[in-house]
Amino acid sequence: MAIPLRQLEIFEKVASCGQVTKASQQLFITQSAVSMAITGLEKFAGAQLFERQGKRLLLNDRGRLILTQVKEVLRQVGAIEQLLIESVGKPVGVLKVGASTTVGNYLLPVVIARLTEQYPQAKALLQVGN
Repeated sequence: MAIPLRQLEIFEKVASCGQVTKASQQLFITQSAVSMAITGLEKFAGAQLFERQGKRLLLNDRGRLILTQVKEVLRQVGAIEQLLIESVGKPVGVLKVGASTTVGNYLLPVVIARLTEQYPQAKALLQVGN
């Protein structure tokens, strides 16, 4: 069974806020949705992740153990999202070009240089021959 990313986001927010109410307000979801996510994550873990003190939720040892990893996972997911956003509309992959000696030696090197400068994630392979 996989842990839903949303549960990790909610866990991190509750850990930083210390309260279900504050976490729900900051995440723009209901308090019951926050509680259900925490309960689901604790069920998956097979143990509580927070100590309940009135309305406050404080991370216990197990919760502190995973918090660093949860933050790293969320950071990496954010980096992937940013990479995907930045790559929209940009060519990715390999462009294979075949050309005659004259065109391949004089014209295409300039064009390919501009292409790789403008789109560094795209690669060009040039085959020259007659």
